[in-house]
Amino acid sequence: SPGGILYPDFSSYAWPESECPSEAVGSHVWARAAARISSRASGWQEKSEQLFWRGAATSSYRKQVVPDIAALPFANVSVMTWVVGSAGQRQVVSSGDNSCVPIDEWCQHKYLANLPGHTMALALKYRLLCGSVVVSSPLMYHEWYYSQLKDQEHFVSVDFTWSSAADVLAALRGNPGLAEGIGARAREWAESHLTEDGFDCYWLQLIRLAQQHFPAPQLSSASLPIEAVALGHGHHALEGPLEVPQRQRMDVITVIPARAKDVELMDYARSTWL
Repeated sequence: SPGGILYPDFSSYAWPESECPSEAVGSHVWARAAARISSRASGWQEKSEQLFWRGAATSSYRKQVVPDIAALPFANVSVMTWVVGSAGQRQVVSSGDNSCVPIDEWCQHKYLANLPGHTMALALKYRLLCGSVVVSSPLMYHEWYYSQLKDQEHFVSVDFTWSSAADVLAALRGNPGLAEGIGARAREWAESHLTEDGFDCYWLQLIRLAQQHFPAPQLSSASLPIEAVALGHGHHALEGPLEVPQRQRMDVITVIPARAKDVELMDYARSTWL
C-alpha cells in the first residue's frame, strides 16, 4: 500500500495453520516445505494436464471466481475450510473429499491457479517452486519479491474475472515447450531467491537502508546501552544512569511494521532488489 515497507511475512518462516490434517506438525516450516517440494516435484512429462488450486474462501473475490474456474476443462479446484481447533489456533479441515492436499502434491499438476485472498496469496511462493506454470489473477497486492517476477517468464496472468483463462490454458497446452520453460524458470528463480539466506539478505539490506534514513535516537542521561540489558551484565548494569554518547546514525535492532514518511526509502524498496 502507499507508504508501506515491504518485508517477508510470517509464512517465510512457518505457516502451521495451513497444514492439512494428514501432514505432520511442522510440515509448513518454510525450509522443510521448500526442501520437500524441490525433492518431490514431478518432471514436466509426469505432471497431469489439470489446472489445480486449493485455498480458503478468505475473500468475496474467491467466492465469486472459484466456481467459474472449477468449471474450466481439466480443472481440479475446490475450497478448504478454516476452523478454530481445540488449542484455540486456526487450522484447515477438508470441506469435501480430499479437498486439503499437501503442498508437495500440488506439483503433480502442470498448471497452478493463483488467487488473491484478503490481500496477497501467501501460497504463491510454494507454487513457484513446483516447476509448474502459475496462472495468476492480476497481482493487486504486492509482496517484497513480486517486482522480480515477470509475466510470461515466471508466471502467466489472466484477467480479473478469469474469462480469458480457457484461451490462455489452450495456448499453453498447444505449446508445451513454452509452458515447460515458464515453469522451469519460475522454479529456478524461487530456489535461488526464496531461501532462508535470501530472506536474511533482504532483511539485512532493509535494515541498512533504514539506518541511513531514520533519525538518530534522542538519548538522555538515563539511557542504557541495549547491550547492558540484552546481554545481562549483572545487576550493576541497572544501578544508575550511564553516559551514552549521541550517535550520528541509528543502530536498528528491531524492525516492526510501520508506515514510512521518507519517500526516498519507499521508492528504493519498491524499485530495487534489496
